[in-house]
Amino acid sequence: MSSTNDGSLIALSAENNLFIVRVSSDLWAAKSENYIPLNQYVCELEQVHPTLFESVRPPKVLQMRWILADSFNCSVHFLAVLFDDNRIRIYRAEGVCDVPAMVIDYSLFMCASDRPHETPGTNSYGLFKSIVSFDSVTSPGEDPILVAIDSEGELYATVVNVISNVQPSTRPLIPPSALPCDPVAIQAVEHPMSDVFSVFAILSTGNVISFVVAIPDEQSFYSLFLHEQLQLPRSTSLNLCATDLQYGVFVANESLILHLDLSEWIQDYVAVLQDHSSDKAQISKGSTVRELIHIQADANNEPNIPNLYGISTNRAVHLLCKSGTIRGSTTLVVGLTQNPPLAIVFLRQKLPEAVSTDNYVPSAAKLMGPPLNENVLKAIIAKKEALPRITTTASPQESLQSISNFFSVAHKNQMTLAAALEMSQDRLAEIMKFTKQLTEKQNDVNQRLLKVLRQNVALRDKKEKVRAAVAKSLARADRVLARSYDQKLSGEETKLLATLKECRARMLSYAMETSKLSLQAAELQRETRGPARPFTASAGASLFVLQTSEKDLLALKQRLDNLSAKMENSELKFGENKENIDRTRQ
Repeated sequence: MSSTNDGSLIALSAENNLFIVRVSSDLWAAKSENYIPLNQYVCELEQVHPTLFESVRPPKVLQMRWILADSFNCSVHFLAVLFDDNRIRIYRAEGVCDVPAMVIDYSLFMCASDRPHETPGTNSYGLFKSIVSFDSVTSPGEDPILVAIDSEGELYATVVNVISNVQPSTRPLIPPSALPCDPVAIQAVEHPMSDVFSVFAILSTGNVISFVVAIPDEQSFYSLFLHEQLQLPRSTSLNLCATDLQYGVFVANESLILHLDLSEWIQDYVAVLQDHSSDKAQISKGSTVRELIHIQADANNEPNIPNLYGISTNRAVHLLCKSGTIRGSTTLVVGLTQNPPLAIVFLRQKLPEAVSTDNYVPSAAKLMGPPLNENVLKAIIAKKEALPRITTTASPQESLQSISNFFSVAHKNQMTLAAALEMSQDRLAEIMKFTKQLTEKQNDVNQRLLKVLRQNVALRDKKEKVRAAVAKSLARADRVLARSYDQKLSGEETKLLATLKECRARMLSYAMETSKLSLQAAELQRETRGPARPFTASAGASLFVLQTSEKDLLALKQRLDNLSAKMENSELKFGENKENIDRTRQ
């Protein structure tokens, strides 16, 4: 089972079934004070991709993850499901989920058991691998990235554009050399600096957990660094629990829940990346492991809770509520068990100091917080007592006692005022610190605003110059057009125009004469060839025809000579005309 953060959608899965439950809005109306709960609520249940599970050999569901709409500025939730055919199918949670909106086939990038032989792959040496787990990394304004891991520790990053339905882009990552080759689960660790770098927890067989730091890289999506490996108890197999807890992960089995706190070294990575340093060796801090719930075995060496309900990848752990201040937070962790029905523990975390980046600016409430409670300060000041009067008319002993009481009360008031002054100094220091941060941020904003204003002024000046140049060019064009419209031609221009007209007339006459000569040449050619019919004369007949047609041949030859002379004369005239045109242009 897996649900969205607002509880409006719940995904239920088995090996050969997958359902989405749309929770009724009447259920959440029970939060109001004057609402009377109903005996039952009607929710909408829909089977996801029924044709896939009704096929002859349906794939089995291995894992599912919600891609929440508010995590990447979208209006629709998406459900990503990993099947045992090395495919991740992504479904839209709204409407009908008969077919997936997108399919990621990892068998194209590794030698999978169901990959056809003719399909090229990066690993084709007879080693059959399969995808065992995946998780999603999302940030506002960017496409979600699915990071999957196969049975031999190879990692794959896929950029999913679920909004425009563009084909996903998958690229294998280069894993750290010391990463175990038998992983069983991977999970992204939540932290506020996820847009700067990501942290993945990888659990392997033998209960070895590895923490890998992934720094975004344009060429290979991520550059991976192995920070730490921990050996967890080997008594029984453990599983990673999918929660939204920041700076940590939960690992659980039937009788044990462990919390791994990564807050210290995550902040060290933030400091190193802010300094633009590539030396990761200076980060020497490690994770803190806490045992939250441990159910002891009874006399028969059987645990009191033999099984935990739910999917193995989301076993035992659910976070019910959380409250926090500037110094820390408290989370109610509930383990769903059989006997007892619930195992509950409070997890208290000391939040790390906020590190400011360009993409992470703490709000005023987070910076100020409640470091000093006004009620506490008022209670301290209320302890101040009124000074008793010193009596001098009584006996010396009574006068001495009254003086002693006066100074005792004055000393108590002095201690009270000192405590109040110390708290006021702490508050003043916090206010000064906050004011300094606001001043720095205001100066930064002012510098950026000044830069933008200067750019606007420069752009405006450039625009005015361009506008003046364009207006000047348009005015010049208008003057030229007005002059050319009603201006008379000069003597040279009139003479040139007449010469051009004469040349044009000559060219037309020469063209007509040339066309006539071409027609006469074609007619002579047809007469020379004779009728176009098949005839083969004998040698004697051909000699007789030649002897009797000698006069005709002489006449034809004379006509051809005349045509040749006329053609030469036309070419000479054409050359002279061209020279005249060139002279007039010069």
